[in-house]
Amino acid sequence: MAPTTSASSSTSTARGTCPRATPGSFWLGELGFPPTAEVDAKVVDLDELDDGLIQLLVTPGRVLVTFQAVLAEAAEPRTAYFNLLADVNRDGQWQAFQGAAGPIEEWAVVNRELALTPGEREEIATEFPSLGPGPDLWFRATLTGQPVEAVDWDGTGLFEEGEIEDYRIPPGTSDDWNFDCEPDLLVMFHDDVGIINFVQTAGVGAPATYQVVAAIGPLGLFADPFAQEIDVIPALDPLGVPAAFPGGITITSLQIHGPPHSKSYEIVVRLEGPGRVETEKCIVEVLHWGRGFPVQVDDDTVIYTGPPQVQSGGTLRARFQVTDANGNPAQGEFFATLGEPPGDKRASHGSGQLDAEGRITIELPVNWPPGVTVLHFSWQGQVFAIAQIEVLP
Repeated sequence: MAPTTSASSSTSTARGTCPRATPGSFWLGELGFPPTAEVDAKVVDLDELDDGLIQLLVTPGRVLVTFQAVLAEAAEPRTAYFNLLADVNRDGQWQAFQGAAGPIEEWAVVNRELALTPGEREEIATEFPSLGPGPDLWFRATLTGQPVEAVDWDGTGLFEEGEIEDYRIPPGTSDDWNFDCEPDLLVMFHDDVGIINFVQTAGVGAPATYQVVAAIGPLGLFADPFAQEIDVIPALDPLGVPAAFPGGITITSLQIHGPPHSKSYEIVVRLEGPGRVETEKCIVEVLHWGRGFPVQVDDDTVIYTGPPQVQSGGTLRARFQVTDANGNPAQGEFFATLGEPPGDKRASHGSGQLDAEGRITIELPVNWPPGVTVLHFSWQGQVFAIAQIEVLP
């Protein structure tokens, strides 16, 4: 059972011996999901979403956790205090006890001071011991505006502002899998479709479910903070039923008209299995000029129709098509360069004659490390950039 002084995750409805914290400008979790309420804070897991825990790794004798704190965009910068209680010996109480090698504190994190910035996320990584076997191991995270004033805190109290969350680890869980987004930067053109999968990079076991919990777009001139210009499947639904693992995320870049530009999105995915939670942040770069965005060179039109991604150390098969003012195939010698700036010693160059249909494929060695570089072409004695190319590891 949960420690006797605990209850479920609590916000303004907490009462009795359970801690009480009124929701305010900062909380544990994602910016788009402020603290949830529940009708009875003494009923475990009755709130809609236990948020804030973005990494959980259960290993023999030790538990590693990472939380995420956020401050509302409209708030002023401020300080908050993070505390963590863990029922290390699984005896139903949060209090220090005598271990085999000396005293063990179950107040695992004591008033860690956080300097929160509006609209930004602060990760809190820590760990605590785990003695077993035994029943469920409960731990409680609190984020408050004032430090907890206590000697051996048992989780109770009244706080003017903040959030309190409870979590449990079932007995016998110790998988240590780790998965990453693949590709770790998905580059898409305008009106394109891409897929993100998850590949195992370490450990054993695998998640049971995965769930898209946030899709965050850019601010600024071409703002799309709520990611309305892309379609994400499975759909963003933090309170819905997670999808069964394995699976992938399908991203569609919607037709958005305007001047050529690019946008970067962060897709936050929660992978969960027994004793293990992992939050992956997959990055999507959308080039809003389309795979066939034309570049005008005097009266001629040049279009790049090749791939947006290539392996470092591989070869980019750069495909182009050139037409004249009447839409007929152009003829002549065409040059291409992969690299930014084009004069860099790592840049690769190629050239050839356009075929009868005004097309050419130029093979360019990729001498660049993983990241994003630029594809240039030269036609009629003029040089232009035509595409961003993602270089994969």
